[in-house]
Amino acid sequence: MREKTQMFFLVFFLFFRVVYGAPCKGEFSSCPDGSCALVVQTECGRCSGATPYACPLNGGCFDGNNFLLSCAGLKGTHFDTSLGVEARLDYIFSTAWTVAEYTGQMTENATYIPRLSIPQYSYLNDDQHGVKQPDATAFPNGASMGATWDRDLLTQIGLAIGTEARGIHNTLDDKSGETGGHTWPGTIRNGVGLTMYAPNVNLVHDPRWGRANEVMSECPYLSGELVAAYVTGLQNSTEETAKEGPLLAVACCKHYAIYNVENIPAARERFNAVVGSRDLWETYMPVFEACVERGRGQSVMCSYNSVNGIPTCASKGLLTDALRTTMKFDGFVMSDYDAWENIVSTHHYVDSWADAATVALEAGLDQEGGGGPTYPPVQVGIPLALAAGNISTQQLTTAVKRLLRSRLRLGMFDPPALLPYQNIDRTAVASPAHLELAEKAAREGMTLFINKMVGTTPALPLKLSSMKKVAVLGPNANASYILLGSYSDPHCCTAGIPTLLEEFSQRALAAGVSLTYSSGCADQNCADTSGFSAAATAASTADAVILALGMGNAQFNCAGASNRDDCEAEASDRRTCALPGLQPGLVSAIKSSLKPGSPLIGVLVHGGAFCIDPVTLSSFDALLDAWYPGMRGAAAISDALVGVFSPSGRSPVTWYASDASIPSNRGEMSPYPIDNVSPGITYRFYDPVPLSLPPPIFTFGWLPFSAAHSPPFIGPPWKLLLTPPFSLPHNTR
Repeated sequence: MREKTQMFFLVFFLFFRVVYGAPCKGEFSSCPDGSCALVVQTECGRCSGATPYACPLNGGCFDGNNFLLSCAGLKGTHFDTSLGVEARLDYIFSTAWTVAEYTGQMTENATYIPRLSIPQYSYLNDDQHGVKQPDATAFPNGASMGATWDRDLLTQIGLAIGTEARGIHNTLDDKSGETGGHTWPGTIRNGVGLTMYAPNVNLVHDPRWGRANEVMSECPYLSGELVAAYVTGLQNSTEETAKEGPLLAVACCKHYAIYNVENIPAARERFNAVVGSRDLWETYMPVFEACVERGRGQSVMCSYNSVNGIPTCASKGLLTDALRTTMKFDGFVMSDYDAWENIVSTHHYVDSWADAATVALEAGLDQEGGGGPTYPPVQVGIPLALAAGNISTQQLTTAVKRLLRSRLRLGMFDPPALLPYQNIDRTAVASPAHLELAEKAAREGMTLFINKMVGTTPALPLKLSSMKKVAVLGPNANASYILLGSYSDPHCCTAGIPTLLEEFSQRALAAGVSLTYSSGCADQNCADTSGFSAAATAASTADAVILALGMGNAQFNCAGASNRDDCEAEASDRRTCALPGLQPGLVSAIKSSLKPGSPLIGVLVHGGAFCIDPVTLSSFDALLDAWYPGMRGAAAISDALVGVFSPSGRSPVTWYASDASIPSNRGEMSPYPIDNVSPGITYRFYDPVPLSLPPPIFTFGWLPFSAAHSPPFIGPPWKLLLTPPFSLPHNTR
């Protein structure tokens, strides 16, 4: 019984330290006995008392201050911060490495190396629009960021996410990323490290793409500007520190390249993107150039698909010639989850793990982004390829150097007292300033597509002072997690995610206006129409109706999302760009029940653009697009509705009239029109005239220039608000 009690208190003690802050400074993790070590598997238990820190590389102890002054034998090693990064790397490889040591660093879950006091580390951090931890700030998702058209704001968001990542990481009891004990492999926590799988810099090729909500626009120039700003903030890199200086976090430019398909027309792991040089350099490469050349992103993730018959993770043309030679990229390349394996298993580009290891290393791949320590191309393939003489230890050294270079720049081998950003702690996580920034970002992304005159005044803003009752309706009206979009923590957010109903209720109550609510639908698909009647009844007595529609969130509430068009999801493309299911029927039922003079205000929550039929579109007196606005999105929506601010977001994508307006062959990667076959895609090339197609319902860059309506379609190439400088480098290739 006594042993069980002691174990309980030990577990509680470790849990308390993990949650509320680790006592060990720098990259040192806390040992069960209270001492501190870089490699907990071999260095715990060495030290105690006033000197609880185990010296790297030897058996000494120190008090947590500068170990260069307290520990013997560290001068001239990778722990010597007076040396440059390259000199520290040279020391690491001054003695021979074993094959197991090499391969242990070349998977997402890097293993420890006791002889060099290199601790294990998990690279997994899906922190696209906020750190993937329950207490972190969830900022608006990619499409909403794109709608802001605001470089400075994106820099601020990136800096906030990088700062929160540091604050969480610095206060971990176990810096390796495990949930509890120190036996490898363990259960790895997503979002507790400093190597971000963000941003997603791909372009919206088709509004039905399952990951359209993650990316910033369809425009190479707009996305490039915003991506460069975001990465600069995330890494907190300046021109002086861009090449070798300390980094707040490491950004990942993903997915490289020509990645715009999930499962239509083929599974992404099998899809071959056929693209010419002109399209490659005019359309697809500029955003990556912006990410690595101007943002100085320190990692790149190769994508699942093939390009012109070669898997991207095995393409020397992409990973070395274009990325490292032309773009001067100096970071590391990781594969998307299992994409290294897919070279064999789905693309059938080679037949064996040894060949997969060979072609990937020759191409310039450094790490498998998933799979873990038993992953075949790394753990099986590399030893076989090395033994056969197909690869060299120099190739392995080059790959691992690239990986460790980033860890050095993150300060992971620095003395605790000299560690960059050592003073950032959990007070930075979801701080008042960051929550305010999240709401500001949600506001700037709000896009007003329609605002008609109702009588003598525009539908928005709502004049609550002249109203008695407002109805808040729709499947997204009282939903919280839907506001976040994909890649959010499943337990987000400790600070709360108020719904539109909750936020607008406060404003109505303050104005003395009664509120009525009905969802109208059981879910976003609205397949069960039995709730339409209650929603219509609620609308019939209201002075204004707010109808919240849009997509579901596959991460939280869309089981079997691959077979549903009411959800946006990785690995699943939508079959149609129409509003989900019977949502148009709900609009019709509510519109027909309105009393004269009561405006119908549509609010959309989603990522990919919709094709809204003319009858449904004409039913709205105002249409406000919130995209996926993040945890403070409902407050921003409510404030926009009552006129606290004027929505100024601009559409980052084209809204086509119907599925017929979009090229039927989703596998066609060229954006240009094809005579009698394709009208082309995006605002740069879409030309509906030859095929007698309707113009877009909303154009890229859409702003409401008047209360009545917005600018008309003016044909390609559109010069509505932006004339990008498309004389980018290499655009004639």
